[in-house]
Amino acid sequence: MTIVHHTPEDMKAWRKSWAQDPAIAKLYELTVRRATEQGGLTLKVWKLHMGQIFGEPVMMSSDEVARRLKLPLSDVMRVIEDTNAHVVPAWKATPEYRASHYARSQP
Repeated sequence: MTIVHHTPEDMKAWRKSWAQDPAIAKLYELTVRRATEQGGLTLKVWKLHMGQIFGEPVMMSSDEVARRLKLPLSDVMRVIEDTNAHVVPAWKATPEYRASHYARSQP
């Protein structure tokens, strides 16, 4: 069970890192959009799991998310996997992804 609490300096560094990597910035943007659109449990899971992409100074492992939300780990993993199943193909269709080293490293 891992929890990371980001300082304001950490958050600033995260934002700077994203600004330097448009593909990652796009991935996080799409993830936030999807989680926000889905709302409910999906949004709760993602705000705990990857809070920094929502502007929250916390991130935690999926098992810690499950513990906090009093859910089986399999439910948390399903939420993450369902979101990724929607977001990743959309991300790979973006110009940011296609211009990135991520696209060039695909077989």
